[in-house]
Amino acid sequence: MKKESKTVSDNSRRIEISPAYYLGKSLSTLLRWLFLISISFVILYPLFYMFSMSLRSTSDFYDITVVWVPKNFTFEHFKYVLTKLGIEKPMFRTALITVVCAAAEIFVCSAVGYGFARFKFKGSNILFGIVIFTIVVPPQILNLANYLLVKNFDIFGIIGALSGAPSKINLLDSVWAFFLPAVSGMGIRSGLLILIFRQFYASIPVELEEASLIDGCGFLKTYFMIMVPNLSNTFLLCSILSVVWYWTDYFYALIYLPTWKTMALQVQRIYELLYNRLGLTGDRTVYNIIPKTLAACLVFILPLLIMFLVIQKWFSQSIENSGLVG
Repeated sequence: MKKESKTVSDNSRRIEISPAYYLGKSLSTLLRWLFLISISFVILYPLFYMFSMSLRSTSDFYDITVVWVPKNFTFEHFKYVLTKLGIEKPMFRTALITVVCAAAEIFVCSAVGYGFARFKFKGSNILFGIVIFTIVVPPQILNLANYLLVKNFDIFGIIGALSGAPSKINLLDSVWAFFLPAVSGMGIRSGLLILIFRQFYASIPVELEEASLIDGCGFLKTYFMIMVPNLSNTFLLCSILSVVWYWTDYFYALIYLPTWKTMALQVQRIYELLYNRLGLTGDRTVYNIIPKTLAACLVFILPLLIMFLVIQKWFSQSIENSGLVG
């Protein structure tokens, strides 16, 4: 009975919290919300502005009461971009490069990351250091060497040795300038993807692989049946990153595809195209060029926006599991 009464008396005690604690907690919550609102404004303001401007009619531009929501919605600017500017071929080319290169890059980088995480061989640390080196070095430094390699493609001089003359295989203005680096593990930011896969494979217990080997699975079957399913979120994360990088790439497309335009190259010169084309009809005004330019930019990023809206739940989980920040 004494013990019970003591427990009741202990439970009935009130913990006094100073007002400074509530003040500090309120300030931290306020600062957190201000930070999130600021970041959201920086990210969402350009999108809202582009949507608002591209949906306005000519009368809305002269109406000073129209700030964000147009009074007369129109899709004429989108219709003009899709039918008059000839972006069908650049979009198809960009989609082809993105899908093939992203799939090849993810497969190769995951296999290479698995090799670095599980197989220790002579020189493995040096090779992994070279992979990290590709992340640190800006791609502009390797620009000239990569351009000459693509223009006169040769594998360790084998073609030149067999033919007795320098290689004349020119991969410029062809999708192979993107396909071959992706297949060989040297695609856009492949080093970062290899690092991510390597860290995740290293975090999986070795006992899972040992158990599969005891059951008679080889290394390939263990990789595809045990390791790959355990890294589904990582594959999703890296696939999204790779798709975004290839879809929005401008640097490599400008070098390797000087005449074979992609969407990034087409959008870059969209203002010039509109200026010249609208000048033929005498309709070259700011209220015709700007909304059509913004509509073209929205068409360019629309596939990425749809992708993020569809898989945002799994993408957020992948980010949390990967520990990536910034």
